[in-house]
Amino acid sequence: MKLDLPADVRYDRGLRIMKKFLFLPLVLTCCLGVSAETRIYKEKTGQKILVLNVVKEAVSSGWIITATAGEGAPAETQVYTLDESEATIAWTFIRPGEKTDIRAVRDGEKIILTGLHKGEAIRKEFNAGSLPWNQAFQFGLESFASAGGKQVKFWSIGTSGPVAMSITKLAAEIKATETIRIGGRAETARHVRLTPSGLKALLWHGDYWYRESDGVFLRYIGRGGPAAPLSVMDLAAK
Repeated sequence: MKLDLPADVRYDRGLRIMKKFLFLPLVLTCCLGVSAETRIYKEKTGQKILVLNVVKEAVSSGWIITATAGEGAPAETQVYTLDESEATIAWTFIRPGEKTDIRAVRDGEKIILTGLHKGEAIRKEFNAGSLPWNQAFQFGLESFASAGGKQVKFWSIGTSGPVAMSITKLAAEIKATETIRIGGRAETARHVRLTPSGLKALLWHGDYWYRESDGVFLRYIGRGGPAAPLSVMDLAAK
């Protein structure tokens, strides 16, 4: 996968910081032979089925998660670099079909985003303050769910629709411990609900289930918006 920005996007400070955090762990992963965990998820939205392949690699500074959607030529690839607390420190987001090639990096209290969005150069700086950035929250909340912690708040950058390339504050709260069936097998899982802050909470929430024993993300149920079809994503293989 080509990770250089298009020629018409300058190599600014955000890109240099991103390389420090994103490329070094990738090199360490290859050279040190750290273990990798592979998962396959299937998401059904209306009549459409999407396959998501996820590789989670442990590195000395945390984790690298590579998520690829689509079969054959990937329709979408996201690479998340997480620190030891599972907060995001760097993110790559590529959708070749719509000419989107984005990189974002945490730099102190700012998140710096650069690249191409739908063929147009983009550069944004978001003021994140002291709140963590959790771009990969399906996977970045696994330790929180396993530990049974209190409500947590964090930032996330939208990838589609009216919130694309904008930042939203989200809150995650454990609603209950439930028994669900995944692949025909009963699983004891923590039900986590995500809601955005402010008026956005009236338009969207998402429900996520994580295995109680180890926090592995098992299921998502939600809608992209009030009129959107229901989406259900389940762990299909691990």
